[in-house]
Amino acid sequence: MQETRRKSARIEYQDAFDANAARNINVMPERSPEELPARRNNVVQLTEKQLRKARNAGINPLRSVLSVVAVALVFTLLTFYIYGQVQLTELTENINAAKSELAQLESVEVQLQMKAMADIDVTEIESYARNELQMELVNQKQITYISLNNRDVGEVVANDNGNIFASIWSFLTSWAE
Repeated sequence: MQETRRKSARIEYQDAFDANAARNINVMPERSPEELPARRNNVVQLTEKQLRKARNAGINPLRSVLSVVAVALVFTLLTFYIYGQVQLTELTENINAAKSELAQLESVEVQLQMKAMADIDVTEIESYARNELQMELVNQKQITYISLNNRDVGEVVANDNGNIFASIWSFLTSWAE
């Protein structure tokens, strides 16, 4: 019974396969050469100028050299740009390191100044100034007030006989006045 089922399934499958028009090669009618579309003429007519241009359309040596030079130039510029960026980054890191070192040293300076100020005893300094240097504190008798008019001018007179060129220059500038 199973065999009859298998045979009937096989027959049904074969009938379905044969009924498929796409798989059946004999379904498409054959065409005669007269019925086929006419072939187009694929020959292209070129003028002498177009023919020379087509022959020379290969590799142009000048264009090749210019292309290589352009690529080399772009590569060189990119290399210098990257090198500059690397140098800039290194210098920025150096500046940042120097700034942090400066901040640390300023902090140490402030600490040392505070320590020095804490170690100084004002009474010792006053006694040294009075006893050893014969100094006194400022009082009102030592202060003298003077008044100047607007026309008064203070001038520093210095006797400088050091350089002959300086003396010639000073002579010429004083003579020109």
